[in-house]
Amino acid sequence: MKVTEHIADGQPEEISRALPSIVVALAHHDDKIKLYAAVALGDIALRPDSGELLKKYLNAIGNLFNSSSDRLQGSAVLILGSLKPAPPPEVWPLLLTYLNRTDRDTHMQAAAIFYLVWHFPRKPEDLDVIERFLSRPLGAETRIGILTELAGSPLKDVRVIDMVIRSLDDPEQSVRLKAIQTLTHLGQHALLRAEPAMKRLAERSDEPAEVKDAARKALKEIGPGKD
Repeated sequence: MKVTEHIADGQPEEISRALPSIVVALAHHDDKIKLYAAVALGDIALRPDSGELLKKYLNAIGNLFNSSSDRLQGSAVLILGSLKPAPPPEVWPLLLTYLNRTDRDTHMQAAAIFYLVWHFPRKPEDLDVIERFLSRPLGAETRIGILTELAGSPLKDVRVIDMVIRSLDDPEQSVRLKAIQTLTHLGQHALLRAEPAMKRLAERSDEPAEVKDAARKALKEIGPGKD
């Protein structure tokens, strides 16, 4: 806690001297102590020189993904994804390995997808891991969060569009609505590809009016001159 108070305005040399002790605390058997260390590292991650300061400790931070605590898993996601000026390439396999695990907190894994698509968007493995993740039994809130990230992400691949189209058949109404909104954000090329599925949704007799109206509105966005 004493170290954390001076992280924002501390000299790089001071932070570097404190880091070995912080990393030792990060490996402590007591999760409370680990959380204090993670808070300190989170503050360091906000510094403009955080990528350089923490580059030697990426694996130690990634070890938090092995914790049963969702807070510690989430701390690792936040620290690694926030490194400046950008997360180094070594962060990518750590996030990928975490997302491939089926015994971790899915909410925290969904948060990792945000950093994956924004910082490493041209990696074909990104699409593989997102597709596998979406095929798992996830809660509506988690699915909506991922669709929200895909809507604003630089990923415009056909596979991404097809993942969203499959969400038009999700059993949860809120997820179907978010899928319609996501396809609209992705542009006319996405709406054109989704047109048959969207028409079925708009015409389905047992579909709630809110979803049908949203599908019809999205279909009207298809036309010449649209981007």
